[in-house]
Amino acid sequence: MEIMKHVALSYCWGKDTSHIVATTKTNLQSYQHAVRVVDLPRTVQDAIQVCAGLGASYIWVDALCIIQDDPDDWAREAATIVDVYANLLITISARDPDSCDKGYLGPQKFGSPDWQYAIPMEVPPSIATRPRE
Repeated sequence: MEIMKHVALSYCWGKDTSHIVATTKTNLQSYQHAVRVVDLPRTVQDAIQVCAGLGASYIWVDALCIIQDDPDDWAREAATIVDVYANLLITISARDPDSCDKGYLGPQKFGSPDWQYAIPMEVPPSIATRPRE
């Protein structure tokens, strides 16, 4: 299987979650039609800008791709999450715990351990040994 030009965003919502844009049972139908980018938190907007720059076709954002108030949808999506992440171009990790309204693009501090760092991770054996189709 070819790596898709898809991106995932992993981010902290922050302490105040009252303004979070998330898919719920109530807004599912309207969100399937459209979600206005200007209504999204700055961190999600920044990730969309990175996707456009990379030529990525899609971005996977859990708050939008999983129905947040539906335990059955969470269970279904959790069962396939390994496939989502295994076939991505990249995963963007935005870790500011205060607020996703701050975004992460702007003045860069290349080489600064406060701005960038390696994230150690193990690839599950089922993915590492699975042949690409």
